[in-house]
Amino acid sequence: MRSHLNRGEVCHVTKEDIPIETLREEYNMSVQKTKFTCPECNASYSNSSGLSYHVTRCTVTPEVKIERLKKTVEEQEAEMSELRQELEEHKKTVEERDAEMSELRQELEEHKKTLADKNNKIEECEAFIKEYEHKLAGIIRVLFI
Repeated sequence: MRSHLNRGEVCHVTKEDIPIETLREEYNMSVQKTKFTCPECNASYSNSSGLSYHVTRCTVTPEVKIERLKKTVEEQEAEMSELRQELEEHKKTVEERDAEMSELRQELEEHKKTLADKNNKIEECEAFIKEYEHKLAGIIRVLFI
């Protein structure tokens, strides 16, 4: 079936017109051939038997393996260094935001105090107005009697 779907000349449809790409996806058949790669020297082969034959004769020296491991370690250390720098930047950002939040909390407390003071003054004014309304009502009663 794989060779039928991958051939160059497309067959004529007899029952249903289903695109070849759909059939390939349905049956998990890709157009590209799978490549088999040697983990030591990165040589690639089109089939597993070629890779197996190569692995038995692969002559990567221990020095080459050590060099590859050193390069890998250096790359990982560079990546870790970058990540540490990013972490420090994030820590600074968090500290700055914490300072901003602290300032905002202080401002909020000041506004609460100001609002409480204004509410107290309003209550005092309302009490004063009620007291004088009561006195004024008494004066008006005396005048009209």
